[in-house]
Amino acid sequence: MTPPIPYRVVLKQLLTLWDGRLNAPSLMLRGDLAHAATPVVVRGLTSHAVAAARGALLLYEAKQPAAAMPLVRVVMEDAATAVWLVREPEAWRSFLSEGEQKRAKALREILGRDASPRVAARLAMSEQHIQTLAKITDGTIQARMRTIDPAEELYTTYRLASALIHAGPVVVDLYTGIDERSEGGLAFRDHARFPLANEWLGTATEWLLHALNAWDVCQTHHPDEIQLRDIGKRLGVWFDVRPALRSED
Repeated sequence: MTPPIPYRVVLKQLLTLWDGRLNAPSLMLRGDLAHAATPVVVRGLTSHAVAAARGALLLYEAKQPAAAMPLVRVVMEDAATAVWLVREPEAWRSFLSEGEQKRAKALREILGRDASPRVAARLAMSEQHIQTLAKITDGTIQARMRTIDPAEELYTTYRLASALIHAGPVVVDLYTGIDERSEGGLAFRDHARFPLANEWLGTATEWLLHALNAWDVCQTHHPDEIQLRDIGKRLGVWFDVRPALRSED
């Protein structure tokens, strides 16, 4: 029988690997990725995934795994986006376009309350950027995860994670049980009943690996490739994150 994977230990290894590179004397980024913004965005997303995973680990160690689920979901979303940006040549357009569209929407709302020439000028600039980017790639989280798993099993896991963080029946069930001895037949729990806590920590660990892998691919010498590959094979989730080639801007 295969012994269970000690996810806390592996997650700490990944965090230590990241921390060990923070003060690296030099950082060489690939020049053949789809766009110059790609490694910058991947670095930011990976940093956020690391912070979320670190927070999730702290909650687990405080015996609050259910409260860590929003952070687990963040790790999944950051990692899927980082991999998508590396693997899809035109993903950078969709990513930047999405951000610009949200900015334009906010500016329109502001302009509706305050007809400021400055806001109007910024809105015009934002709309011009949107036209220039010409979003041509499906940027939904489902599509991003499909670059890792075409069968969409990972997306199904993501939806399950979403159900565990939103205000709905699934969350209520974590803190409510059945007790036929009580009036009404219900029992209220002081702590969440969360039998799949270890599996969800494993999910955070695997997705953090994907994020670190995407960032490693953005660097010319792939400084952590050997360690990440070894951990990935141990987890049984290793795959080759092939860099996208530079596209025409």
